[in-house]
Amino acid sequence: MPNSDLGLTYASYKDEPFLTANMQIWLRDRAVDQIFDGVTLFKWLTGRDQEDLSLDQVQASGALEYRDGGQSIDVPLLTGSNSTVQSYHQYQTIDTTPQAGIGPSMIDWREYAVTVTISKFEELVNMDSKSRVINLLKTKQLQAEKTLVDRLNSDCWRGDQNAQTGAPPTKVNTTDLEGVPYWVSADPTAYTVGSATAGISQATNSFWRNQYNGTSQVVTDTTPSFAAEGKNDIQLLSMEASGGPGLDEVDAYFTTKTVFNYMWDSLEDMRRYSSGDTGDVGYKRLSFQGVPVYWDPALSTINGSTYGIVYGLNSDYWKLVVHRDAFMKSDGFRSPTNQTAKTAIIMAMLNLVCMSRRRQFVLYGIGS
Repeated sequence: MPNSDLGLTYASYKDEPFLTANMQIWLRDRAVDQIFDGVTLFKWLTGRDQEDLSLDQVQASGALEYRDGGQSIDVPLLTGSNSTVQSYHQYQTIDTTPQAGIGPSMIDWREYAVTVTISKFEELVNMDSKSRVINLLKTKQLQAEKTLVDRLNSDCWRGDQNAQTGAPPTKVNTTDLEGVPYWVSADPTAYTVGSATAGISQATNSFWRNQYNGTSQVVTDTTPSFAAEGKNDIQLLSMEASGGPGLDEVDAYFTTKTVFNYMWDSLEDMRRYSSGDTGDVGYKRLSFQGVPVYWDPALSTINGSTYGIVYGLNSDYWKLVVHRDAFMKSDGFRSPTNQTAKTAIIMAMLNLVCMSRRRQFVLYGIGS
């Protein structure tokens, strides 16, 4: 039966509104979820690794912050403690000295885009049913989604363009988001974090520096052997980054596959058969002193075998800031004048922010 007899013609779905409407449903119901499920750091930060949280719950946790605009992202960064805490009795004078321990900083917005394009030829060969056109669109959207997730996941583990030689690698582009190595530096004693005119100087704000292994630090070895001292170094840096036993502590470790396997092998003699019909052996997840350990393929790919590295992060001080009207949003399909095709641009405007680097650490240069 010809398509015209079914009421299905090219005109039924050649218009941009048909494709745009289906894309908007996907962006609303799936795309944002997949960003938080597919990027290891985002998934941990928002608590989705522990439970299936809704986006409203993620936002309520403070890990995701929507902004309505602004030339850049203004962030209050903790650069010192409050010196006015005191005990007193009755009429004793209370210290009201203004505090400078919160430094405002301006962090640039970062923009990401991915396009979905459907040619007129693809529409025509799939026009025997609307479902085929929709399935084609879904496949292209899935491809765009997975590629964007991979790129964001990779950029989370790249540092600043000005990072020192021998440290975790720098960003590929100045337009990439500020990844973990930007905030948790392998040498946090130089450069300014944030914009040049409204940033925090690492050289003069020692309270602002993250913990790291280096000369005069609690872990002095810049090429530590995991077998000889790895677990001890992680423990020392975790203690140095914490506010005390059980207080304001690192709550996740991120590392390469190689170092993850070092940690796994160190637990070999503690493995036990678990109960159950499947005869499962070992641990489904790895933790170090009760803190979950994650390996991220992006860390392994970026650093290769040159740098064994562990980041200890405290989720209380991290947040993903996104633009309310430009986070996995699209203006819909448009037809260029010089092609028989329709293209939609999906964009994400965001950046990763750490408000207190003091409670984070990096152990790098780890060997076997």
